[in-house]
Order: sequence, then structure tokens, then C-alpha cells
Amino acid sequence: MFEKQAVREGMKVRARDGEDLGKIVSVSSTGIVIEKGFFFPRDYEVPMHLLSDVRDDELWLSCTKEDLKVEGALTGGAATTYELRSPEAGTREEGRMQLSEEELEARKHVRDRGEVRVTKEVVTEHKQLDVPVMHEEVRVERIPASGTEHTATGAFEEKTISVPVRDEEVEVVKRPRVREEVRVSKTSRVQEQRVSGDVRREEARIEGEGDLERDPLSPRRDPDER
Repeated sequence: MFEKQAVREGMKVRARDGEDLGKIVSVSSTGIVIEKGFFFPRDYEVPMHLLSDVRDDELWLSCTKEDLKVEGALTGGAATTYELRSPEAGTREEGRMQLSEEELEARKHVRDRGEVRVTKEVVTEHKQLDVPVMHEEVRVERIPASGTEHTATGAFEEKTISVPVRDEEVEVVKRPRVREEVRVSKTSRVQEQRVSGDVRREEARIEGEGDLERDPLSPRRDPDER
């Protein structure tokens, strides 16, 4: 239940839709006074029957900001606003609004792109070598004896002449040798890659009635503005 005793000066005031209306500068038996600022050009008094609730040390109204500006727009009672004091000459009031924009940021991460494998396999092929080999041959000659007076030695005796005959035999022996060497290395190279994306930014659209003083350095967004 709403307690009027909980209302005090300095509390933030919010409309029914949650919009920040400002702070309380004074409290009376008939209502409260909201400070002048960005939403109200002058201090405004809000009747007590429009006060709805106090939550989180903030005062909530049962109406919206537009209801306060329009006379008699509320159901159950007129929404009357009262001007308490006029602003002094030369007094400057300002409201601030932050305009944000998105920017692109490139983040890199390492991923596997592939793999290179070098495997050693055994391949068998048939080769031939021409090798000169030696072999011995036996030649038997018969030569007639010369002269009639030649004396036969060892006549009628058995005799055997043995002549060894040799040749070379080829033996194929295989031995390994280093034919070549395969070297595998990896090199990192850097190249430029262009990325793109859509970014958003906030711009202020200025609308108003009456005298509007514009900063000469601010850009014109609306082509109809003069």
C-alpha cells in the first residue's frame, strides 16, 4: 500500500511507463514538485492523487509524462500543472544523450586446414649387371714324334695327367646405400585478408517548435532543416 510518508525530497520520479521525470525538489500536503530539467522546462507540481507507489526508493506516478502535459487527459481527475518560477536570464539547461556506434573487430583463431604426410615405401624392381667372368679351357694336342732313334721313356706304363680346370662364379650380393634424402619443413606466411560486416550507429534527430538554437558545428541530418 502506498504511504505518503515515504515521499521525500531528492527521490527520483518515474511515470507509469517507467520514464524518468526528474527528482522531487519539495513535498507539500497537496502534492510534490518535480525539478525542471530535460523533460520539463520549468518546475512542475503534481497533485497528490497522481502518486501511485514507492519502489526501490523511487516514486512512481499513475500517469505518463504526456498525461501531465495535457490538461484533463487523466481519468478520475484533472492533471493540472503549475509554474512555480521562471528561469533566470542567462541560465543554461542541458540534457545529455549518448550516441553509440558499432565497430568491427577482427579476431583470429587457428584451425586445421589439412595435413601433409610423407611415407616411405619399399618398391622392388628388376636390374641387370654385365659382369666379366673367367673360365679355363683345356686344349689337348697330339704332336708326332720326330726321329727314328727316339727312346721311349716309361713305355708301356700307365700314366695319368691331371689338369685342373677353373672358372669364376658370379654371386649377387645386395647392400643398402643412401640414394637421396627427403626433407619436410613448414613455413608460416602472412597475407592480408579483407573482412566486412554491417555495423550500426545512433544518430540524433532534432525536432522542435519555436526558436531552436543549433550548434553551428553539428551536422544537418534532415534536408528540410534550415
